[in-house]
Amino acid sequence: MESIISVGIDVGTTTTQVVFSRLFMENTAGIYNVPKVSITGKEILYRSEPFFTPLLDREHIDAEKVKGIVLSVYRDAGISPDDVSSGAVIITGESARKENAENIVRTLSGMAGEFVVSAAGPDMESVIAGKGSGAYAYSKDHHLRVVNLDIGGGTTNAVLFNRGRTMDTGCIDVGGRLIRTAPDGTVTGYSKAAKLVAEDIGADLAEGMRDEAVLMAIARRQASLLAEMTGLKERSSLYKKLLTPDSSGFDIAAAPDVLCYSGGVADAVRGKYDSGDSYRFGDIGILLGRAIREDPYLNSVRRIEADNTISATVIGAGSYTTTVSGSTIRAEADLLPMKNLTVYRVTEAEQEKLFAGDGADFAENLFRYMELNGQDVAVALRGKPDPSYPEVKRLAAAMAASAEACLAPGRPLVLVFENDMAKVFGMCFLQVSDRRLVSIDGIPVQSADHIDIGRPIVGGLVVPVVIKTLLFGH
Repeated sequence: MESIISVGIDVGTTTTQVVFSRLFMENTAGIYNVPKVSITGKEILYRSEPFFTPLLDREHIDAEKVKGIVLSVYRDAGISPDDVSSGAVIITGESARKENAENIVRTLSGMAGEFVVSAAGPDMESVIAGKGSGAYAYSKDHHLRVVNLDIGGGTTNAVLFNRGRTMDTGCIDVGGRLIRTAPDGTVTGYSKAAKLVAEDIGADLAEGMRDEAVLMAIARRQASLLAEMTGLKERSSLYKKLLTPDSSGFDIAAAPDVLCYSGGVADAVRGKYDSGDSYRFGDIGILLGRAIREDPYLNSVRRIEADNTISATVIGAGSYTTTVSGSTIRAEADLLPMKNLTVYRVTEAEQEKLFAGDGADFAENLFRYMELNGQDVAVALRGKPDPSYPEVKRLAAAMAASAEACLAPGRPLVLVFENDMAKVFGMCFLQVSDRRLVSIDGIPVQSADHIDIGRPIVGGLVVPVVIKTLLFGH
């Protein structure tokens, strides 16, 4: 058994956190079978305390302070970036909309380790949080439809798992820090989303006001929006207004069997802060947790406790973003790692022609795709489970001709197969082309997904892979 260290770094609306995990891998195939390397276990090595996300102003994250936080956690954990083989840096919630958010992700992923990827977008965040909370495992183990609601400072990320399969994701602007307060409950600031909620219930919301009844009414309306999101209540026009930009609509067909809450507000849903100051965190998160716990629609579905609440996303980023390829691959190590390759998925019709030696349609379509998406493209094929040698030779020749027509000189061809045939393809390809090649298998992806491929591990048998997509499917 071998292992690698993975890191998750989550820069959220309210808090920033870092976690280090160890991922265990071993060959799970029999002694006389083709090797099959799988991630067989995960262990949390070090989890930092949540730090308040430092801001320069309402529109800018303080990059230097965030970098300082991450460096201090590395030191405290006794881990160097050179020790880290995989992981993800994500900026979540309202922080993802700050003007310099993309720059922050790029800076952190560069310093955190060679193959630590930047992963953004509300749909992916939903899946990561649901896996980190334990909702995914519960759905798989108990054969149930489980919705995980990860409620942070600025947004709520939702994911539906059905018997361990990711079915749908979505995100709505409901969170505990959309209204900021002083210790006595005086409103010190609020977001556009909070103002829309207040207007919907006919309440006045203004800086300087101090009225817990109004704030609680706003929190109750936010809770009812989550009931709408989970299919427990008919959706309103306000719900549509508050859907987070770039997220999916979470159009689930029926209410779930079970609800699970993670994120910073989840502890308040549990009642952890009932006996103390309602504004101890400088926002209405505790009020929102109470409103969720009391909502009759949300109470109509069984609730399970999350394995991790405020840490769900960062644990998911550190432990669940990485998979491994099949072991029948051909990958030139000096070409790796490769990051942010846009996937072009070969259609079934194109694949049939390619196996017959005709790559004309594929080359034309790939060229158009690359005009829109650039040269950093990975070509994905379903492949065949048991292709004949002549078929693979014809495929290799057609791919070589297509690469010459579409790729700049010196640009490697990157192929991703679902079926295990990448190594034999590589042998045939190098007989007809001197173009450099990365050919991996065991990875299902779709067009417009983004993929990151790391250096070979486990004695060169496999490569770590991160698929940045809506549906992980595993």
